[in-house]
Amino acid sequence: MKSPYLKWAAFFFAVFHIYCNVFASISELWLSAIHFGGFCAICALMANEDEAITRRTMTYWVNIGLAVIAILTTCYLILFENALYARETEYIISDYVFSLLAIGLAIEFTRRTTGWS
Repeated sequence: MKSPYLKWAAFFFAVFHIYCNVFASISELWLSAIHFGGFCAICALMANEDEAITRRTMTYWVNIGLAVIAILTTCYLILFENALYARETEYIISDYVFSLLAIGLAIEFTRRTTGWS
């Protein structure tokens, strides 16, 4: 990581995980969502560290978009957790949309981190 901001974000994300596992009492669903969204965002932003990628390239903005989508899926799950439980198995369209986005992110970042082109 070349960017000091990204280094600090990764550091504080790691400290947050340690805090949550040792001291905090938050929902497992929240912790899993934050874990997923945070690591997807860090992975997407790390891809922009390549010398060939500048703000003028489409790849730069795709990575920014993927990071934003990862954070939005996390926020959706946290903010609408009670509504999701209240509906039980009756999903609404937004549940399907955010679920498909999360699955797509999981596939994309698995592809990126395992080296499969």
